[in-house]
Amino acid sequence: MSVFKRTYFIPERSNNKQHQNSLQFKTLTMKKLLLFFLACLVYNTNYAQDKSNSDTNELQPITTTGISLPQLITTQLNRSELQFGINLSEGLEQPNLSIQFKKFISDQSKQISLNAGANLRHRISFDRSDNFDFYSIESISMDVGADLKLFNSNDYFIQFGTQNSIGKPGGLSNFDYIYTNNALTIGFGKGRIDFVNDAVAAVTITDKLKELGVLSRELTEQEYQILVDRINDLKNRRAFVNRSYPLTEVEEIHDLLSTFNVLKEGINTLAIIDDAYKYEPMIDRTTGSQFNVQATGTYHRSNFLTDYTRKGVYTQISYAIHKPINSKWQYNRTASTYFSISESNLTDPTFSESTLKRGGIRLNNDFHYLVDTRLRISFTSGIGYNVIDESYIYDPFGNSIYDNKGMFLNLGSELEYQISRTMSINFGLNLNITPDYNFTGLHMGLKF
Repeated sequence: MSVFKRTYFIPERSNNKQHQNSLQFKTLTMKKLLLFFLACLVYNTNYAQDKSNSDTNELQPITTTGISLPQLITTQLNRSELQFGINLSEGLEQPNLSIQFKKFISDQSKQISLNAGANLRHRISFDRSDNFDFYSIESISMDVGADLKLFNSNDYFIQFGTQNSIGKPGGLSNFDYIYTNNALTIGFGKGRIDFVNDAVAAVTITDKLKELGVLSRELTEQEYQILVDRINDLKNRRAFVNRSYPLTEVEEIHDLLSTFNVLKEGINTLAIIDDAYKYEPMIDRTTGSQFNVQATGTYHRSNFLTDYTRKGVYTQISYAIHKPINSKWQYNRTASTYFSISESNLTDPTFSESTLKRGGIRLNNDFHYLVDTRLRISFTSGIGYNVIDESYIYDPFGNSIYDNKGMFLNLGSELEYQISRTMSINFGLNLNITPDYNFTGLHMGLKF
């Protein structure tokens, strides 16, 4: 049962004007709140920008010569990933299986992201007295999407994106019940978020060599950049960066370090480089800041019991800062405000339509600590203020209005361990707090 309060009333025909005035008042109140949210975001953005500029020198150098990770950015990327997953958050009896394909292409003038995937929600009955079959598929869904950012020389950009999904309950039978979601996004902004995954790989290799006393001297900035560019080129050649691993890559890195005359003679360093290099980062290591304004049109349709459609517009203004503090710590912060309005229609004799308005402001902070190449610990937090206003029209019974607003706090932590190069297990805890309810959730999963 919902914990939110709903107020129901049946207006007479003569009170339609009073009802309209009430809705107009609520709309005006929401607009004032959103202006306040926007002012808070602008303040936070300016503060974050000043803080980012002042913190540039606080990034810990990765070498004794003072080089930091943002100096070793790789923008020429062409990477593909293929990931399988099992989500056990709903218990062993309801595993969710997934397969995801991702591709990222980047250079100085553009960033392209492509994704496609499928999900299966299963039901396994261990109790023979259960009315369910021992094994059944409860739902199936597929999704595909794309995002394009085009940059000019001053890092101003325009953005186009789309995300689409289709699914159904009941597995592979009875295709009369299907839902679809479609979204189209346009946007603009300034700034870039770039990757330093290859720089972290280079630092991990040299740190391991130094730890074992194999590195005779520190690499220069130019040598580090050459090493990063070589790693970037090697990984761009892979079919799937998280699955392919030609051993010839280790030999090429070894030969390159040998040309720098930094390896001590008489020591076999191939195994050391292989151990430091073979694991992919468990999170993307990124750097930069970005201001973004987006508008998204959405459309949903389903026909489970009766035809239902929902169409709307979602707008968001955000500012993000990503900082690779050093080879082990990553810090990301995002401040955003949003407003959305959507209308739904249901072919039901007692229900004609509803209008939903949402607005809010949010500040997220993410801290990631990579203990080594096989263990990650993450902490996340989100705090903000939400406003929800929804009105229903019931024929011939009257109307219903539901509204809720208040602060919220989200806290989370996650631990991930690499069992092998292509397999990892993760555990997490989430705590959501609002004035009306508290919710704690556990999740665990396996990626391979």
